[in-house]
Amino acid sequence: MEHFRSTQPAYDAQSSLRLPAQKRIAAPTSERLTKITEGQGAGLDLPPPIPRKSSRRHSASQSISNSLRASKRESAGTQSTGRTPPPPYEWVPEPIQADDPENGNVVDERLEKLRRGEPDNEKRRRGGSKRLAIISGVVLVVVIALAVGLGVGLTRKEQKSNNDTESQSQGAPSNDSPPQKFPLGEYSLVTALKSVDTTCTFNPATWRCFPPNGSTNTTSLASFNWVFSNTSSTYATENTAFTSKQGVPANLTVSTRNDPFGIAFADQPLTYISAPSNSSTTRYSFSFTMPRTVIPSPAITADNAAAECFFNQTVFTANLYLSTPRTFPSGKLAMSTTLGGYEQWPYAVEITQSAVGGTDVPNCYETVDGRLGTPIEELIPQPETAECLCSYQNF
Repeated sequence: MEHFRSTQPAYDAQSSLRLPAQKRIAAPTSERLTKITEGQGAGLDLPPPIPRKSSRRHSASQSISNSLRASKRESAGTQSTGRTPPPPYEWVPEPIQADDPENGNVVDERLEKLRRGEPDNEKRRRGGSKRLAIISGVVLVVVIALAVGLGVGLTRKEQKSNNDTESQSQGAPSNDSPPQKFPLGEYSLVTALKSVDTTCTFNPATWRCFPPNGSTNTTSLASFNWVFSNTSSTYATENTAFTSKQGVPANLTVSTRNDPFGIAFADQPLTYISAPSNSSTTRYSFSFTMPRTVIPSPAITADNAAAECFFNQTVFTANLYLSTPRTFPSGKLAMSTTLGGYEQWPYAVEITQSAVGGTDVPNCYETVDGRLGTPIEELIPQPETAECLCSYQNF
């Protein structure tokens, strides 16, 4: 095996101009410092060498890292074994005195309490004060209302007592007396068409009575529904004293109410008549003049035209007896309320419609589509002593 040897070429001045100078290989710093110290002596002022890491420092750092690992293992062990760690630190504020000038900002303290979920005692105290004020106001209003009501009641009671005393001194009737009833109220006067007279007119067809085909009491039944009212607290009854033939005001009025007869009137005053010679004729009576319209049947013209006649001075009269008994209707219909709709008048009743003859009795006109047309001239006036009559009775 060949061994290569490193041969140094001979120095050549010309080649040294071409090639760079050879570098010296520097020794390591530690060897250089050692050589300098050892070879050249300690007389030089050189910095001391950097000492190597001591074994103590290395062992201290290693013990610190071991302690950290041990604490981690201990905390992990505490979680795994279920031990309770020490409670965390919790900040507890010092109590604040209201009169302490250095108590800080109270608003901030209340906000902090709200954040921690603690009740606001100051707000609660303000709410309680408001409720107390409201309750006090309500109680005060109730007390005032009771006082005012009691005062008004006592005043009215005193006034009423004074009025009663004055009434008694003036002789006014006492309010303790029982109220009178009859004839106050609503009554049905159930009657029958008793008689018909047509002598006031030239043509009997111009005066007709309701019902038109009545021949017996049953088929000629006519009902009047009237309402009786008093105009004074004292009015005439069947026990009132006797009067003259003309009678006295009864302090009563009569009006129609849902009358099937078709006659309407209101607040007609009643007269009380009680003759001393005949107590059976004691009655209420009233009378008034009314126009009466009749549609003749059969026709009263030569061409059989429809017509309508007017008796403008018809007198309506009623006598309601207070002791004479009624005899119609009889049997089951005597107390029935289906005939007129109200309680039946308990005594005899006589109701008439009458007219007397004379000029323009009656006034008759032809009608076209329900409208009045040409006057009918064929009717001859009758004497004023002649009378037309529709009479209704229940006896």
